[in-house]
Amino acid sequence: RDVLGSRGLGDVYKRQVAVDTASDALLGEPLQLYADRVDLCIDHHPSNTGYAKRLLLRPTAAAACELMTDLLTELSGLDERMADCLYTGLVTDTGGFLHGSTTAAVFRLAALLSDSGCDIHKLREKLDNNWSPARMALWARLMQRVEISCDGRAALALARLEDLRQCGALKEDLEGLVEQFRRLRGVEASGILREDAPGVYKLSLRSTGTTDVRSVAVQFGGGGHRNAAGGTLRMEGEEAF
Repeated sequence: RDVLGSRGLGDVYKRQVAVDTASDALLGEPLQLYADRVDLCIDHHPSNTGYAKRLLLRPTAAAACELMTDLLTELSGLDERMADCLYTGLVTDTGGFLHGSTTAAVFRLAALLSDSGCDIHKLREKLDNNWSPARMALWARLMQRVEISCDGRAALALARLEDLRQCGALKEDLEGLVEQFRRLRGVEASGILREDAPGVYKLSLRSTGTTDVRSVAVQFGGGGHRNAAGGTLRMEGEEAF
């Protein structure tokens, strides 16, 4: 109630709220015009810039949906549809409960969402077993292209728009691939450099243990967590790579 203001929780429906967005730059160009009107930001990234008028920040949370669960429980309670959405956020933000941010609190939240109507088995079937042939072709291409460096401790792949076009894939088809590179024995940090437009590349980074990829991401105007971060590079592909 202190975060949302004196008019109470119900007033949240009349406010501009950003969720899981650490910087106004991440709102995207159309929404950046309204960044100064964001009344509340609900986030868990330590790199949050504090751009919103009010900030509900919990850096110890593994996912923003932990905060959303608390808020929705007080607002209206959870129903099956909410539980499905929140569990999706939880499982994706923790890399399927593999990231270092996975704590006992994460599993307690998963149990709560299950009790609230989330059919975890059915949802995981939709999340994990719904690949298109284009996605498989794209992953196979980049698996063969990944470059290993730093004495085998780092793995990085470049995904061009032409790769997506030739495979008939979408940008979303790259989701999850960066985690697969970490399965290589000895790899502590992995990344994908994805071409979004000519001269614009999105960098996604993952790591294990104490290897801090956030410190790399912030150099490119990005941020995130120690083991999961990202940024944007505005340069030609070979130079960025």
